[in-house]
Amino acid sequence: IIYFVNASDPRKRLILWIAVCRRYDFIHEFAVEIIRENCFKLDFQLDDLDFVAFFTSKLSLHAELNSISATTKGKARQVIFRMLREAGLMDRNNNIAQDSVSIYAFDRTVQQPNTTVQILMKSDTKQLSGICQEASI
Repeated sequence: IIYFVNASDPRKRLILWIAVCRRYDFIHEFAVEIIRENCFKLDFQLDDLDFVAFFTSKLSLHAELNSISATTKGKARQVIFRMLREAGLMDRNNNIAQDSVSIYAFDRTVQQPNTTVQILMKSDTKQLSGICQEASI
């Protein structure tokens, strides 16, 4: 908590984005399957069709998504895109941030020694504490 309090605003936004991805599998999967893969293909533009394709791909895996109205689906897209903008990972024109920190923020399994991203990806609180001490955080 001390680290978060003392972190810069951009870093706080990144930490919160990672927390959202850890809490909500749907958002994490969207980040990894769509955004991260687009970054690897050097396609930094995100649009509604990307979300529609992702949502459609999840219909066969999650039957409950079939009962969601078009309005709710649109609202989910709107909220995810807004969170990406507020986290500084996407601009107002839906261009994905191209810096390497942003790309790593989309994957819970990335291995970068002693970085905020790696520290936040650890799920075990005891392990998190030890990593923070090693990283002098």
